[in-house]
Amino acid sequence: MNTLTELVDSIIKDADQGIPRARIEEVASELATQFEDARITTYVPIFLSRMIRAHLQEEVRRAGA
Repeated sequence: MNTLTELVDSIIKDADQGIPRARIEEVASELATQFEDARITTYVPIFLSRMIRAHLQEEVRRAGA
C-alpha cells in the first residue's frame, strides 16, 4: 500500500460497517497528518491503517450506543 487511496480501498474492502467512503477518506487524511514528518516511513501504512480502523470502530460504537 503506497497511497492513502489504496489504504482507504483496503479498509472499505475489509470493513462492512456501512461507513461512507467520504468519511473514511476524511479520517484517513486527518490521521495521516500525524506522520507528515516521519523520518522512517516503512511502517507508516500499518500504523495509519490501525489508527483509522480504531477511530472508525469507535465512531460506530458511539453511534450505536
